[in-house]
Amino acid sequence: MEFRYSTKIDPSTYDTEGLCEGIDLRKHNFTFLEDRGAIRAQADWNKYVSSVADYRGALGPEYSLISVGIPECLPDRLEIVSYANEFGFLYDDVIEFLDQEQIDLQNDELNQIFLEGARSSVITTNNSQTMQVGRRKIVSQILLEMLAIDRDCAITVMKSWAKFLELGSSRQQDKIFRTLEEYLPYRMRDAGEMFIHGLL
Repeated sequence: MEFRYSTKIDPSTYDTEGLCEGIDLRKHNFTFLEDRGAIRAQADWNKYVSSVADYRGALGPEYSLISVGIPECLPDRLEIVSYANEFGFLYDDVIEFLDQEQIDLQNDELNQIFLEGARSSVITTNNSQTMQVGRRKIVSQILLEMLAIDRDCAITVMKSWAKFLELGSSRQQDKIFRTLEEYLPYRMRDAGEMFIHGLL
């Protein structure tokens, strides 16, 4: 594979702590785009949803999640991918402290927002009767920016995120898993496998 947008990080400059030994760490060359997307998402969350203080999200002091997790992300997509990912982190931080009934309710409501975007390529944000008005504005922003870059990919992201909210996103938070083999498929879904698949 030809690497066009990332640089290999010298392995002597970081400690793998034995994880992924022998796998190169690459970092996107335009990390400022990730920073800008994440900071914008945090500002929009503060403005439209609720205040968060001392929140870092996916932004690391040296290695941020998207820049090393998707080091060859096309530069014109990096900022919105980061914005969307940060929204996901903020949302997850809210629901992880709810009881299962509230988690399911929140996921169902947000799922409908993503399905609306997938079906009609637009999300209603100006109706005061709609639930989760602030979250709707943010998801609408994600959709509009992605549509401007790649319509098919934007619809795929909406569908993938809706599927994630249907099957993952702490849906089985209270379940006790007896084996690792039983737990791993759940954990992959709950960690956002379908959402990340949509972004790629």
